[in-house]
Amino acid sequence: MERPYLARQPAWRSFGVRRAAALAIAGAAVLTACAFLPGRLSAFNSQVSSFAALSPGDRVLRGARGVDVDTGIFKLARHVIPPGASYYVVTGPGVSVSTPVTYAAASALGALYLLPRIQVNDPRLARYVISYGGDLGALGIRTGRTWTYEPGLEIAEVLR
Repeated sequence: MERPYLARQPAWRSFGVRRAAALAIAGAAVLTACAFLPGRLSAFNSQVSSFAALSPGDRVLRGARGVDVDTGIFKLARHVIPPGASYYVVTGPGVSVSTPVTYAAASALGALYLLPRIQVNDPRLARYVISYGGDLGALGIRTGRTWTYEPGLEIAEVLR
């Protein structure tokens, strides 16, 4: 018994609509990329250039500003606290912040930005205390000279 012959459609006819749609989509994607990519690359390039122009210390400060840390107190601390001296960072509600992460970031910023100064975990071992909204009186230490950056942001020398 012979099988009946079924004529097949040519392959180019069955894929014609699909190919046309795919080419149209690919063409639209290429045109969109050509229109918007140069502007995006230019903006990205200017951001990279401005970041590269910063000193390493300013790069660290820029990251801290992203979590709402007032970096001015740490710039002051860099001038007040001598290299190699120990310091303690106390945080608290004495300054308004947008998120509680700011307090942790302030302490971490000190550890990175103030090198080669040494951050300690006990205020009695420190020669200086940086208060980021903290209560210096509650630490149980005697303080001497105090430098105030803004209300709630201050540096105090610890008396022995």
